[in-house]
Amino acid sequence: MRSFQYWGVASLLLRVCTPAAIVVLWLREPLASYGFTLRVPLRTLRPYALAFSAMLPVLLVASAFPSFQRRYPLYPDAARGGWHFWGYQLFYAAQFLGVEAFFRGFALFGWSRSLGRDAVWVLTIPYVMVHFGKPLPEVFAAIIAGWLLGTWALRSGSFIGGWLLHCAVAISMDLLVLGRQLGAHGLIERLFATAG
Repeated sequence: MRSFQYWGVASLLLRVCTPAAIVVLWLREPLASYGFTLRVPLRTLRPYALAFSAMLPVLLVASAFPSFQRRYPLYPDAARGGWHFWGYQLFYAAQFLGVEAFFRGFALFGWSRSLGRDAVWVLTIPYVMVHFGKPLPEVFAAIIAGWLLGTWALRSGSFIGGWLLHCAVAISMDLLVLGRQLGAHGLIERLFATAG
């Protein structure tokens, strides 16, 4: 678990706190101008909810593939349940906050000033590269996800919707894979175990 704790905290420090400090202290601009805001019109969150609904059947099918079952959850002891599952999800979510704050916040809003909407495509390239080593369908899906999440972030003025979607998809994949391994009853029993 410790490596995932370091991963989550490092992501917050390097991808959230550092860019936020650059925006405030060096650029002297409001954080909201780089997508760091919770003030998101509810109507702009609708595409994220629809995307999650569309992803659920895809995740259900993908969770049956051996390549996804070998990969998820990233922390193998998450199957022990209790803190092992929920603590891992907490730091996994922190890591995703870093990904979204950097790719769909700081970098996207900064580069869009000179590149306009083309910044979405430019930032999709390194975002896809982050997925190298994962199952091939996920790598290809990252192309579409990078474009959609970037487009929606610019439209909403925030990366928060992308973070929520990322977390929802990730925990759903973990739950589906573990559900296939443990059965529904076994999964529920483990998730609510008081000691992992």
